[in-house]
Amino acid sequence: MTHVAMIVSNPCDPDPRVEKEASTLSDAGYNVTIHAFDREGEREQEAKLEGVQIKRYRVGFTP
Repeated sequence: MTHVAMIVSNPCDPDPRVEKEASTLSDAGYNVTIHAFDREGEREQEAKLEGVQIKRYRVGFTP
C-alpha cells in the first residue's frame, strides 16, 4: 500500500480542506498520515480520523 504524508503548519483540528483531501486519498486505498504542529500543546499527540492517522508535534514559538 502506498503511503502519503501530509504536513500542515496548524494542529489540524479542524482543517476541513486537509481532512477532506486525506479522507479522499484514504478512500482511494492510500495509507495517509497527517503531520501537524501543535504550538499550544493542548491537543492529543496522536489521533485517527476516518482511517487517517494524525500525528501532532509540540513545537515552540518565538515571536
